[in-house]
Parts: sequence; structure tokens; C-alpha cells
Amino acid sequence: MSERIAERAEQIKYGWPHLVEEKLQKSEKLHARERISLLVDQGSFREDGLFANERDLDLPADGVITGTGTIDGRPVAIMANDQTVKAGSWGARTVEKIIRITELAYTEMLPIFYLVDSAGAR
Repeated sequence: MSERIAERAEQIKYGWPHLVEEKLQKSEKLHARERISLLVDQGSFREDGLFANERDLDLPADGVITGTGTIDGRPVAIMANDQTVKAGSWGARTVEKIIRITELAYTEMLPIFYLVDSAGAR
């Protein structure tokens, strides 16, 4: 991965730490990425669609984190609303990412974990 792409990936994941921390502290919640990290085996999560809606700086990953990992060594699919992006609301790319991870879970016969924290549709 080029340095520029790696930098952009980090910005998408945690690009606005001061805004994120303030929102989460007020609501006494963990960031969606922290919740995923606590759920899966260390280092096993592989995100899909990180660059969805990449050109819109206000919608990193389009407000939903999707991917695969393992829990106690067992493969799982995961989706989690990112409540720091438009209150975890759903947009067009959000739906595409959710369909994609759901189809993967169905095809591979994986349990799917959905960490819900959403304001609804936008």
C-alpha cells in the first residue's frame, strides 16, 4: 500500500479524533472500531469497503464498518454503524456494504454480528 493510501486509510478510520472523542464521551460509548476490536480475536479483523464514499470527507466509509474476523478462532462477518458519521445513519453506500457483507456471510455460512447504533436513513 502506498504511503498516500495508508495515510488516507488512517484519516478515514480516525480522521477527526477531537470530534469523535467529544461525541463518544458525551454519549458514554465506544467507537465502533473499538467495539469490533473488543469482539474479535486480536488482529483478525479485515475491513471491506473502507474507501466507500471516499470523496465525501463527511462520510468516511459511508458510516458503516463491514468486514470479517474471527472470534475464538471461528470466522465471522461483522457490520457496525459508525455513530460518529452522521449518527450512524444509512446512505446508498451503507446499504451496498451491508448487502455485500450479508451475502458473504450467507455464501460462506458465517454467523454475522451487527453492532447497531444508527439514527436511521439519510
